[in-house]
Amino acid sequence: DIHRREPYRQVSLLEPNAALQIAGRGATGYRDAMRHLLNRGVMPFETIRYGPHPRNIGDLRRAPESGRLVVLVHGGYWFGGWDRDQLDSAAISLTQHGFDTFNVEYRLDPPWPGSGHDIDTAIRSIGPRYDTVALLGHSAGGFLAIWRHTRQPVDLCVGLAPVTDLSIVDDVPATTQIASAGGPARVDLSSPNIVLFHGADDTDVSPQHSQREAAARAHLLDGIGHFDIIDPNRPHWEHVVSTLRDHMDV
Repeated sequence: DIHRREPYRQVSLLEPNAALQIAGRGATGYRDAMRHLLNRGVMPFETIRYGPHPRNIGDLRRAPESGRLVVLVHGGYWFGGWDRDQLDSAAISLTQHGFDTFNVEYRLDPPWPGSGHDIDTAIRSIGPRYDTVALLGHSAGGFLAIWRHTRQPVDLCVGLAPVTDLSIVDDVPATTQIASAGGPARVDLSSPNIVLFHGADDTDVSPQHSQREAAARAHLLDGIGHFDIIDPNRPHWEHVVSTLRDHMDV
């Protein structure tokens, strides 16, 4: 990750002319870069600024006469280098199914309270244009989505392998900063409009996060890992789409 090295190494001569810079993901970054380039060719999007910070941007993809918006919040435990490209494929699939999608970026350093406020700002910025609005968050993005939903509910909040309890997260520096900044250690899962999907084979975020207290609305998926859960080519994805439709059809 060049951003964690000497200052002179942090200056990229290629980034100004690149569609996207991916750094710090190891060999996974090469796969993600290929996927991003392919996705750029599948469906155009408009990058919109929703706030003053450089990371207050999101990619808007439009379906014909939708009236329904899904705001997507990526994960990555607030580590630099994990960005919204993770949810490109999910956003494209949802747009193909008739939803407008807004795949957002947010502040990472420090992770709190900026990241939570950014998700709130993104929804306030674009949500009023739509008849119905849903939040979909993956991993730590699920933590942010659920937190915002409990403060000001949207029509549906979907957590995909969501982090819901920071006290059972190991070796993630962001958890210490969030606690010291007065952030929540656990998000409230009691809302009936929160639906969770979690892979039984997830070794990055334990299924325990989704099974805390919402078993009736938490779907445990056999044979699914942490990143499989956001893959629209997996069989469970139709269930995710149908859940959104059930709550958002107008």
